[in-house]
Amino acid sequence: MKRGIVVLALTLSLASSAYATPGDSRLVQGILEWPAKLTVEPFIVVRADDGRWYYAEIRAAKRQESAPLTAGARVAILGTEATRPHEISAIALGSGDAAALAMALMPHVDPTGECDRGSHAFVGTTVKRAKLFAAFIQVLRLTYNE
Repeated sequence: MKRGIVVLALTLSLASSAYATPGDSRLVQGILEWPAKLTVEPFIVVRADDGRWYYAEIRAAKRQESAPLTAGARVAILGTEATRPHEISAIALGSGDAAALAMALMPHVDPTGECDRGSHAFVGTTVKRAKLFAAFIQVLRLTYNE
C-alpha cells in the first residue's frame, strides 16, 4: 500500500513538471554541450537525460563545481523556468548529479526564510528562497525515493 502511494505521488509530481509554467521550479540533469570549457559565459547549453536540450542562464547562479566544467561533463541545474520551456534561469549549478548538488546546497537552504551571510546574496528574495527550498525538497525525494 505504501509503495503504491509513493508511486502515485511520484507519478503526479513528474507529470506536473512536464507542464511547468514560467517561474516554476525546475531541476535539470544532463551533459554540458556548450561551451567547451565553462569560464565566464553567461549561459550554457545542456542535453538532459531525457534527450531534451536546455538553455540555462547562469550569470547569477551559485556555482557548486568540484572542478572546471568542460563539454561532456555531467551537470545538474536547479532554477526556474523562463518564458519558454527550454529556458532555465539557474539558481544553482553543480557538477555531477542532482544528489551532489543537493548536498552542496544544504548549508544554504533554510525553510524559515532566514539566510546566513554567505547565502543571502545567492538567494535574494523570499520568493526565490521558497522556490529553492521546494526544488531542494523535490531533489531529496527523487534521490532517496521517499
